[in-house]
Amino acid sequence: MNKITLGIVAAVFSASANASWTIMDVGESIFAFSINDSGQITGRVDVNNSASGYAFITDANGLNMRNIGTLGISSTGNDINNLGQVVGHYMTENGDFLPFVTGPNGNGMADPGILTGSNTALYGINESGQIIGSYSLNNDGRSFIADADSTNINDIGSLAGLSTHAVSLNNSGQVVGYSLGSDGRDHAFITNNDGTGLKDLGTFDPKYYKTSIAYDINDSGQTAGYSSMDNSFWAQAFITGADGTGITSIGTLGGTYSAATAINNAGQVIGLSSAEFGGFEHSFIYANGGMTDLTLLPEVVNAGWTDIYVSDINNNGQITGWGFMENDPGNAHSFLLSFTADTVFTPQDLYIPPVPEPSTYLMLLAGLGFLGFVARRNS
Repeated sequence: MNKITLGIVAAVFSASANASWTIMDVGESIFAFSINDSGQITGRVDVNNSASGYAFITDANGLNMRNIGTLGISSTGNDINNLGQVVGHYMTENGDFLPFVTGPNGNGMADPGILTGSNTALYGINESGQIIGSYSLNNDGRSFIADADSTNINDIGSLAGLSTHAVSLNNSGQVVGYSLGSDGRDHAFITNNDGTGLKDLGTFDPKYYKTSIAYDINDSGQTAGYSSMDNSFWAQAFITGADGTGITSIGTLGGTYSAATAINNAGQVIGLSSAEFGGFEHSFIYANGGMTDLTLLPEVVNAGWTDIYVSDINNNGQITGWGFMENDPGNAHSFLLSFTADTVFTPQDLYIPPVPEPSTYLMLLAGLGFLGFVARRNS
């Protein structure tokens, strides 16, 4: 039996967790992107089509979703802090994107007046109210960090004088994301405090893996994302140590690709992974040294969810994202998936897919939509 087959068998027969989980339907036509430590969720409600919709916020524990409005024809909430301040972007009538920030509990949506370029959006806010965002300038992507009152707006720079995309920040103002390198590939980066001094995180196997993307950072500076071979056919989720040191693959659920979408202060990572060679993606949590398949949790399956796609995890064991249900297969629903502090994970053994032969790339086309999914929040 070869390594790939062994990985598939391990994925099928691995236990999920030795404790109760709960999953709650937040609502239909909803894409949840971020959750704070009280369980308030933000994201986007789609109306009719992707060009029409609005940012939302919930109360604690995902309850009582409400529209927080738009300053244009549509809006999207990208991040939320523990005060319930939401940041994101809205679309104007001429199709441009501009940033917004709200007050506590999603009240008082306002444009912070950061007119750094066209198509500006905010992607992160920390507990002190520092915000990060990206914008287009002369067809080049740039990123910035600003204080809570939108003063001291500083460009965070780039790795090779080219485009940069900031994705997440922690409470020290360390920023992670990706920047185009001189080799023409995206490189994951981390900054010092307050968004100064970009450092290339590299890849866990530079001989084969040439591209890396960082999606999230916790308060110790641990970073999570993915690294891929050329053309993104073969990718693996990674985690780093504090301050972005020691980038390490966390493997897959038995397939050929994975990507981490979020990390909390306990170092628990969530993301998506194929569960077999060339197969479709499952959601996972990486805890206690290995991956647990969240898509196959009995509580998830028994509640009628056929697919779930995780986007964020808070420091209290609450995970949000969206998926599809047996009784409403064509309509996305957001969820709140929770576990308790005494949950005992029994993850499958770490599986690292072998380096493929060049001819193998053609067999992976079914998985290409996966890496597009993890970028949805950033579009």
